Amino acid sequence: MKFYLDNQWELNMRKNKIKVDDNFVLDEQNNYYVKLYYCLFYKGIIEKQHEEIFKEYEKKNHLPSNNLSRYYHLLKFFFIHNYKFNKIHDKYKINLFIIRKKGMRKDIVENILNQISQNFTILDKILININNKKKFYNSFYGNFAQHEKDILKTNDNQCLAIITNKPNGVSPNKLKFKIRKEYLKYYPPYGNVIHCSDTSKDSEKELKLLLNENLGDFKGVGTYYSHGGM
Repeated sequence: MKFYLDNQWELNMRKNKIKVDDNFVLDEQNNYYVKLYYCLFYKGIIEKQHEEIFKEYEKKNHLPSNNLSRYYHLLKFFFIHNYKFNKIHDKYKINLFIIRKKGMRKDIVENILNQISQNFTILDKILININNKKKFYNSFYGNFAQHEKDILKTNDNQCLAIITNKPNGVSPNKLKFKIRKEYLKYYPPYGNVIHCSDTSKDSEKELKLLLNENLGDFKGVGTYYSHGGM
């Protein structure tokens, strides 16, 4: 398969080139992601000369230096910018949990995050809101109190996306049903405060929908319509 670069990405890369010693080169961000794209999706390995470049960028931008996190942040970069991509190598697997609006209470969020972290490595947490058909999201790195004002706004189009690894022999769905059972009497008939994707491919598809600013709803994400909203 030919190494493919999205046309819009190529245009943006040219537009954002910087001058170094009378030459125009890629800016740091695009240089990082295009090399990462080539290594993880095409070569399947990261060679020594690239590893040094990656670690320098990651240290400066407070990003983890492990390949699963790199894979996730590369996907996130594509999804946020709505760039198309191809994959030859697909050995990295992510998982997506979603806490729905009805579960966005401090005690519920903290309980769910605690249970997830006992079984999975959390790669990212993203608070997503849709206001006036425009989607907004921000990283949920701090504690609940830092985001409480946004969470308590009257807004049904809201969720917390939790991106994790997908370890062999551990079932995200099993944990999902365990958590739903805890909240069954508070949110009958399903206790449906949490969703998780069925497969890694579904996780990527649903994450793309969540991060695409041009989509003004959560249609296509989990059981949004059949079980009464996020």
